[in-house]
Amino acid sequence: DDDPIGEGIRRVFAALETVSATAGYDDICEVATVSMLDENGRTTCFVSSVTRYFGYSLDTFNAAVANGSDDLLYILSQTNYLDGTPAEIESIFGNAQFDSTTNLLTSADAFVFSIAFPENDAAFDFEEAMLDNILTLRDRWFNEAGNIYRLEISAKRSFDDEFERAIVADTPLVPIVFVVMSIFTMLVFFRKNWIYSRCLLGFGAVCSIFLSIMVGYGILFIIGVPFTSMTQLVPFIMFGIGLDDAFIIIGSYQRMDRSILVLDRVHDTMEEVGVSIFVTTVTSVVAFALGSLSAIPVVYWLCYYVAPTIFITFIYQVTFFVALIALDERRVEEQKRDCFVCLKAPELLLVDGQEKEEEEEEKVPEGTIVDSFMVWYSDMLLKSSVKVIVLVIFFGMFGGLAYSATLMKQEFYFVDVVPSESYLRDFWGSHRLYTGRSDVVPYVVFRDIDQGDSAIQTQMEVYVNKIVAMDEVGGQQPDFFWVRDFQSFLRSQAYMSALVNTFPKDSAAYGTYRNSSLTVAEAMVDVSFERQLDVFLAVPIYSQLYSNNIVRNSEGNVTASRTQVRMSEIDTRSVENQIDALEKQRIISDETPINGKVDPNNWKFFTFDQRYYVWQFYTECPSELLLSAILGVSAVSIISLVFVPHWSSVLFVAPIMCILYVDLLGFLQLCGVRINAVSYISLAMSIGLMVDFLLHILLRFFESKETTRNAKVKDALQTIGTSILIGGVSTFLGVLPLVFSTSTIFNTVFYCFLGLVILGISHGLIFLPVVLSLLGPTVVLELQ
Repeated sequence: DDDPIGEGIRRVFAALETVSATAGYDDICEVATVSMLDENGRTTCFVSSVTRYFGYSLDTFNAAVANGSDDLLYILSQTNYLDGTPAEIESIFGNAQFDSTTNLLTSADAFVFSIAFPENDAAFDFEEAMLDNILTLRDRWFNEAGNIYRLEISAKRSFDDEFERAIVADTPLVPIVFVVMSIFTMLVFFRKNWIYSRCLLGFGAVCSIFLSIMVGYGILFIIGVPFTSMTQLVPFIMFGIGLDDAFIIIGSYQRMDRSILVLDRVHDTMEEVGVSIFVTTVTSVVAFALGSLSAIPVVYWLCYYVAPTIFITFIYQVTFFVALIALDERRVEEQKRDCFVCLKAPELLLVDGQEKEEEEEEKVPEGTIVDSFMVWYSDMLLKSSVKVIVLVIFFGMFGGLAYSATLMKQEFYFVDVVPSESYLRDFWGSHRLYTGRSDVVPYVVFRDIDQGDSAIQTQMEVYVNKIVAMDEVGGQQPDFFWVRDFQSFLRSQAYMSALVNTFPKDSAAYGTYRNSSLTVAEAMVDVSFERQLDVFLAVPIYSQLYSNNIVRNSEGNVTASRTQVRMSEIDTRSVENQIDALEKQRIISDETPINGKVDPNNWKFFTFDQRYYVWQFYTECPSELLLSAILGVSAVSIISLVFVPHWSSVLFVAPIMCILYVDLLGFLQLCGVRINAVSYISLAMSIGLMVDFLLHILLRFFESKETTRNAKVKDALQTIGTSILIGGVSTFLGVLPLVFSTSTIFNTVFYCFLGLVILGISHGLIFLPVVLSLLGPTVVLELQ
């Protein structure tokens, strides 16, 4: 384009016209709290943009363009708009550069404009239609040949919409995980023999998990616990860990003597594994219950859902699933086919003294390939040379992952949780690139003090200057601060009669001063502060700037006021930088004399931004992680001491859980996961899940009737080891669909589960058995 600046401003006018032409714009802007008057004198939403240089008039702009680009550059270089209001250069231009001699604008990377919609439901609904129109215009510009301009947008509802879109996009993963777990469980329960295959029972196990999830959701909905985006992780967690008990129960049941009654087999099964699955359920519930003590809402709301649902799943397993086993055993006794329960298997015939089926030999399956593998594996693992290799590998792995854990950093960028193709990512990427500044603009608030007192105003100035002196602010003063403009107003030598012509004709100040021969300074000398402020806010420029930043009571006293500073030097991707900024402003507020001996919740001077909530989370996260780890390991250790029938169990559980936790931190760091709200939740729940792999082996080891360490370890691996291995695979498959998620949230959860499954299985089926074979007690205990 021969006139890129003019073309760019025309496109700004076009974008603004698209917004104002959206149905409902006039209605919502009639009640805008930050407003201005349009060309017809009606109240409308305040617009900050380069078009203000031309009085928001396209005709005025075209006239300026007709005079040539030099005239246009001269207008854009002015420090005041046409109405005399100071121009917010950094708010309307991106990376603006000025000639040091002429002070004329030489370049800018972007035009930036904003519209102040009111904060109400109507405006929130309007934004949806407005966004559709702007995004349509955006796509048209993108596809326009030869166009160098791109349009990016962000609205108040954008993050909520895009975050919800990311979650909704992952909703189909829930039925996928149901199908995947059904197929896997049915394969585990499958046998070549039609009668002794139990695929339908496997499907029933998956259904029991689904029912427990529904019951858990229902109870929490009735209680009124908020349903957040993070609570959608519950199905993946429960499908991942809920089936472990089913595998352990059916594994034990199939080892029982088939010659005894079904009722007695069920009794013996629950006597063998009942304590084991109960203890692991308790440890998981306690781990999530401790997570609910967190001060972070998103964490404790998820824990509120998961903790009771885990216990409900246990109830379903020992009642509903056990009942399904009894029903399926009746099918077996009646020689009916698996899945096709209405069809009876072929009758047995005697041929040459041998029992044969019409089509295949009738035979009770003796075990699966996994059972055979565990027999071979247990023999190999307990060789002396293998034990040495295992210990060397695991202690070496611990050292490497412990070092990796020391490199773990906090990092979170909010657009990471929206879809990768989201327009919000494009907006903030362009904002950083073309403006070179952050969007963190906290309010500096003053309240509950006499702001008409000159001494208080001096303290307000000092406080603002200290905030401005922060490295993150970089010395940039607020664009507008009412105290400074008010004091300049009181010193003004302009005549009141001239100034008053700009006042609203129905204002009291207009009637009082329209014929005055005094200057502003002279007229304001003996007037009360409240009256001075009335006159000050009657000036249209000041009214527009400060009416919404000064709160007054019915007597006209100022009860609260505010200004804004831009933390232009803060790195919004650096957690450390954000924590430092939060702490620095807090120290400044704490050391301010007027805040002395005042509770921080009631400080007179303070700064505030919505991001402070996130920054406070970053501040609390390391200590909360450490606390949750200590409480979690302590809790599962105490539980093992109470329920495992030997005091020495705690000597195995506590240290190995510490090793597992450190290993998991190191593993996540290697996967590129950083400490943030999502990984915090994953780490908080990991203790209750990883301990399951240890407790099942420990309980079986102590219950074994064998008399030597090696024999007891073999017994544990060859009995419950198969179920643990299958359960670990099912946990992995339960969260596997999350790897296809478009959201960083679910991807992070996937990596955490991948780590806890790999580490849990390896320590439960390799490291712990070797340790028990060397240090485990040889007593034979009988559970009561």
